[in-house]
Amino acid sequence: MDWDDTKSILKALALLYELQTPEEQQAQTTVLDNSVGFNAIDAGFLSSVAYQMLKEGKGVSTRQFSIVKSKIQKYHAQIEEYDLDYVELPETAVLYESRDDFADEHAGLIYVDKDRLLFEPYIYPTTQVKAIGFRWAQDDSASWESPLTLSAFEQLREMFQNCIISDSVTTWLEEVDKPVQLSDEVYKSELLAFQREAVGFMVKAKRGLLGLAPGLGKTPISILAIKELGGRTLIICPLPLLYNWKREIKTWANEDAEIWHKGIGDDVELWVITNYETALRYLVKYDIKTITKDGK
Repeated sequence: MDWDDTKSILKALALLYELQTPEEQQAQTTVLDNSVGFNAIDAGFLSSVAYQMLKEGKGVSTRQFSIVKSKIQKYHAQIEEYDLDYVELPETAVLYESRDDFADEHAGLIYVDKDRLLFEPYIYPTTQVKAIGFRWAQDDSASWESPLTLSAFEQLREMFQNCIISDSVTTWLEEVDKPVQLSDEVYKSELLAFQREAVGFMVKAKRGLLGLAPGLGKTPISILAIKELGGRTLIICPLPLLYNWKREIKTWANEDAEIWHKGIGDDVELWVITNYETALRYLVKYDIKTITKDGK
């Protein structure tokens, strides 16, 4: 395929749109995981452009075309399975110059910059994003920004459903879905499959909340996740459980732990276990730092 040829790119867009099911075309989304057509992130925008070109007899703006071109290149394997010469376009499938039509159809552009989620608005007003934790960026991006989290992205999509999703967001979401590479110690342990998955979740989330029912292995999951992250660890638990935690750490991590009760201990072990009362009384004396292994 010639990626510099306008007609070829529009034909590729039409081809991918026709590979969507009728239900997906109507809803402008991707429902079936059948490895054909658009992915769930691109489906909204690409389906809308294809629909206006094929069904409404409208042209494609140059700005729309530039984004279509960048998005569909990831589908080259699908496209190359077909002969684009057999794909027919309506006579109205042409490019036209328009700076404002793109903004009229979409609320804005969502994209990722390092550890920030940004929303460049094409409509007014958009100050309602403050309610979900966004603030106006203090650089020249002319965008609202938020820390990069799935929660922020999902809330933004719910608030503005007709946004354009940048490829940077797609790349980030693919990275989020990628499973964590755990050590052999985790895989060779006696954990069940769902418990190993929970270890991966805790390692990836770093500040995750492990919400398993009693008896499902929160203690060994936590211990192995902590060992994967590395660094010193302070465990605060009820007084009767101090030695239980010490035994569990030895069992699952094969490491020694030091118990601090009614005072500060020798500060030599990587694992320190204490109870609530001791922690509250000597809190200012604890040297609590976020020291992790390999930058995790």
